[in-house]
Amino acid sequence: MFKKTVVLRADGNAQIGLGHIYRCIAMAEMLQDEFNCEFLLGHHSKFENVIPSQFSIKHISQEISLDLEHQWIKENYNTNSIALILDGYQFKSSYQRSIKDLGIKLVYIDDLCQEHMFADAVINHSPVKNPDLYKKETYTQLYLGTEYVLLRQLFLKEAQSPQNSFAGISTVLITLGGSDEHNITLKILKAVLSFKQIKTINIVIGALYKHKDSLTQIINRSTQKISLFSNLGEIEMLELMKNNDAAFAPSSTTCLEVMAVNKPLFVGYSAENQKGLHAYLGANQLIFDLQNLQKASSEELKQIILTNLDNRQEINKMLTLQKRLIDGESGSRVKNIIKNLI
Repeated sequence: MFKKTVVLRADGNAQIGLGHIYRCIAMAEMLQDEFNCEFLLGHHSKFENVIPSQFSIKHISQEISLDLEHQWIKENYNTNSIALILDGYQFKSSYQRSIKDLGIKLVYIDDLCQEHMFADAVINHSPVKNPDLYKKETYTQLYLGTEYVLLRQLFLKEAQSPQNSFAGISTVLITLGGSDEHNITLKILKAVLSFKQIKTINIVIGALYKHKDSLTQIINRSTQKISLFSNLGEIEMLELMKNNDAAFAPSSTTCLEVMAVNKPLFVGYSAENQKGLHAYLGANQLIFDLQNLQKASSEELKQIILTNLDNRQEINKMLTLQKRLIDGESGSRVKNIIKNLI
């Protein structure tokens, strides 16, 4: 059976993290049954081994600047028969327009609401749904909210399970994702170690994490059971989330994955693009708010944890609200967006 091609253009490295690539992986997994999905990376992208082996990868050569990429794409693809998906803050209005001028069907994955949109479709899976924030062409269709959440398939399947029952917190997961350049993982660990009722602490670090030595020193001195994980696959990450009573995460796709698993969440923000999602989650009682993770001290985090660790009423309310937010059906909705384009 002939499959049309979807090209996913994103980048990832130590400076920008891997979030854009992970969102594209989630989207490729949603589409792979009906489309040929191919990743297109810039020359400065690293850690492409995170992309599952069933997807092919092409690289744009170093001499091609961003403003000339449309010419490279024209020379290397049949522009009349592909859809191009963009995920990255470098793909500004001028880039989008140059792609549309080639006649390519274009999808832009967004979370900033800043650029004028020339894409045919814009997907923003933040629950903050406000179409009035967008400047766009008349033909541009907006797909906003967690109805289109870009999570990997096993997490979407898990979101369809019944609500978890809360029985206390003795095992926690700390997962800050990416490079965690400010070593917030260590700050949270120090706060969590203050609570003797927490018997087991599981920490996940990303491929770009550079503070492993300082983390290991604390782990080796602790009397609590602490396990350190890195470079986990989808199955391993899902099982780890399921086997913990609560999680600490940033306001990013990572915390949406935890919500799909339906666990109590302690969440803060550490980057400008996380503020909108963070404000929504806090205002709607979907998280316990750790606030600005760069500025908060371990002692301040400890007080927030102390207030909420045994707050059974609020935790049960949180779990109920999480189930309403993510229904696990976004894959079919995203697939229909692409099918309607090409």
